[in-house]
Amino acid sequence: MRATVLRTQTSAAARRPGRLILTGLAIVVASFVVFGTVLVQGISERTVRDNLSGTPAVTDLVIGSVNQTPPTVADLTRIRAVPGVAEAVGRVSIGVAVDKAYLNLQADPGGGPLSIVTVVEGSYPDQPGEIAITPVPPSGPGSPSAAPSVARAANSPRPPASS
Repeated sequence: MRATVLRTQTSAAARRPGRLILTGLAIVVASFVVFGTVLVQGISERTVRDNLSGTPAVTDLVIGSVNQTPPTVADLTRIRAVPGVAEAVGRVSIGVAVDKAYLNLQADPGGGPLSIVTVVEGSYPDQPGEIAITPVPPSGPGSPSAAPSVARAANSPRPPASS
């Protein structure tokens, strides 16, 4: 039975080689469509994860959750001492309502592969009483940007008033 089917198919292919070529072309096109779909899915997943997540792409392990107390400085020191650990950083994020606005305060190492911020102007805060501010986008067309590049902490001395 198999030999008969094979003989029939090979004779049909010999009589109409165009049909065989078109069938092969259809299979190649379908393979590219499946490959493209899988590729787009992977790209979309990475893009969403990288742009919407607060976790840097180089992170291999996240310790802690909203329901647990965050790791202490001693915990981070022990984690850094584990062989194979390149870097370990602690993150704190607190949201506060100020007047009618929302202020999101985040701790970040400021440099290295686990940093999620980029210093555009000035330098990253490295002393008590210093903070970094994210620029505020304009609120409408033609609006000036109210984006301070430096800020004074509450316990810092006020600069002398100019007359």
